[in-house]
Order: sequence, then structure tokens, then C-alpha cells
Amino acid sequence: MIASSILSAMNLPLSLPSYSPFMAESDFYSKGLFHRITRWTSPALIQHFVLYPLSFSTLSLSELQEDTPFHGTPNLKLRCRSIYVPSKPAVYASIIRLMLNYSRFCIISSVLRSELSSLVVYDLLGYDKKTSLWTMRIWKEVTWMKG
Repeated sequence: MIASSILSAMNLPLSLPSYSPFMAESDFYSKGLFHRITRWTSPALIQHFVLYPLSFSTLSLSELQEDTPFHGTPNLKLRCRSIYVPSKPAVYASIIRLMLNYSRFCIISSVLRSELSSLVVYDLLGYDKKTSLWTMRIWKEVTWMKG
């Protein structure tokens, strides 16, 4: 996979996913290539960038737009000429289609619902990390004062 080679060349090594008994049997663990993006190797602190094959995705090629990639590292030997990027509506539709593949109370459905709600907050409501933290703090204060 070219994308995996590029991530490895950027010193983001392949690693095993953090073990979770709830997620261990899922497609998200078995079909992904996990690249460690943190220096920590402790299972509690490690974070991954995960690549999935196109066959795992619910996106169709018609929902993807060809684009020129931004290469943050100028001396990178492995470069791709173009990438395929889904439109925003296609991302929403893809998450919903993925949710339909799992039962309602499955841990994967819960993760996908969480991802969808995060996407709505950041994309549709225009929040960023700073505003959402501020909003959560204010919300906690307001609910505390009401109680």
C-alpha cells in the first residue's frame, strides 16, 4: 500500500492496535493498518492513524473527487500524484451506511454514532476544539447553577 509506505517514511511506524476486548473481533481491527502517531507505546496512551482498504469503505468511486495531495515533507521519496477525497455529504452517508452493517447495540455502532455526532458538531455547527471546550465548561456551569 503506497499510503502505508508514505506514513512509514514519515516515521509513523506500523504497530499493533491497542487491545480492547470489545473491539478485538471487529472489522475495524482486522482490516486496518495501524500506524502509531504518538511517541508513547503504552496501550492507554497510544494513538493510531488507521488505513482501511477501499473494499472496507461504503464509499463508491462516484462519491470521491480526485485532488492533489499536500506533501508536508519536501524530501519525501514516496509521493502520490493524486488522492481521492470524499465530499462532506458522502462522508455522512458513508458513516450511516456503515452503521447499518452492525446491530443497534453493538460497540461498533456506538463508536460510529459518536463519530457522526463529532462530525456534526465540528462541521455543521462550526465548532473547533477551543470553542467546544469552552462550550462544555459553560454548559457544566449552567447545569450546575440550575441544579
